[in-house]
Amino acid sequence: MKRVIQRRFLLLLILATLAGCTPQVAPATPDTNIVVLWHPFPGATGEVLQTLGDRFNAENDAGLTLIVEYQEDATAKVAAAAPERRPDLVVITSSYEGANLAASRVTLPSRDRADLLPMAQALYAREGMLPLGLATYVLYYNYDWLRDLGYVADAATLTDAVNTACAATDLQGGQTGMGIPPQPMAMLALMTAGGEGGDHGDTAGALTVTALHGLLNAGCGRIYETPQQASDRFSEGTLSLLPGSSLWWSAIAQAVNAEHKFTARAGALPGPEGPGLSLWRGPGLLLLTPEGPRHAAAQQAMEWFLSPEAQREWSDATHYLPVRRSLVESRLADSTLDPLAGDLLRLTLQAADEETWVPWPNHANEPACRAALVRGLLALNDEQASPDEIFAAIVNACGAEATP
Repeated sequence: MKRVIQRRFLLLLILATLAGCTPQVAPATPDTNIVVLWHPFPGATGEVLQTLGDRFNAENDAGLTLIVEYQEDATAKVAAAAPERRPDLVVITSSYEGANLAASRVTLPSRDRADLLPMAQALYAREGMLPLGLATYVLYYNYDWLRDLGYVADAATLTDAVNTACAATDLQGGQTGMGIPPQPMAMLALMTAGGEGGDHGDTAGALTVTALHGLLNAGCGRIYETPQQASDRFSEGTLSLLPGSSLWWSAIAQAVNAEHKFTARAGALPGPEGPGLSLWRGPGLLLLTPEGPRHAAAQQAMEWFLSPEAQREWSDATHYLPVRRSLVESRLADSTLDPLAGDLLRLTLQAADEETWVPWPNHANEPACRAALVRGLLALNDEQASPDEIFAAIVNACGAEATP
């Protein structure tokens, strides 16, 4: 009973410290049985992390207690905090290099590391980081509509997609060929798809920008004010092609299935010669606790999030794609799998096996680059705008390494 009272007291003390009530006391308690995790997710995603944290506390047999705390701008707060006031773990939403934090060593069992998809390994290749999930941009399409137009997603080139979008467009009838969400990743993903192999030369990127400029000014496509508007138009069956995040698949599938209007499918974004390169990013856990008694406890909690059970629950609830190959393969074997989810899982394995993936570049997280990508996308609507100048402006703001 005495140990339980002491543990509860320590837990209350840490929670009060994190809330700012006792600034003199560091959140890093000497108690090696308590691990503190900060994350930047408000709302539903944060609730999933909290649920997983509660499950860890209930299931582990080592007497560990994981405290999951939401912190707005968590990465920036950790970077600004003194080492003794930092949490043991923090969730970051860009790659390790972009976090600019000194991480502690993580020793992941070889069988687990070998099971990681190469995109996950590349995003978090440095010590101290484990990936939580993956997200990419794909081309959602109305299978029934485009089948009649002869569109074959597995082999479609950028020219095929543009021509199909124009054939599907009927402005008087309220039908639009392609809708593009006004997001930096949408623009960068479309440009990345135009890359050729591992060489993201200016020529390929400029050709993609030119094709999008022609598509929009021919009236075959539209840039919507919000991603939700574009998704809604696709789900209601008046938009044939939608470049969108893989995170949207469940909402799209539910909206389409509610009306039973058509079959929604997903394919790779097209490039000049066929399905193009895919751009990948996702959140990860960073271990900050230095070597010592607390390190083993922090690593145990960290590795638990990479377990097949935790990964499955996280993926199901957040719609991030799994980071483990074995989990992708087992889910593909599920006979009840939604066809749209199956498309995304197959695209994941295909990108991994054919090495047609590109990690999200760190420089693209900079405000100037993100703004340039959105400005460039919006400028494509202007008939008088020069595609070459639009592309050059993006390269100038983002750097050549952040563009295809």
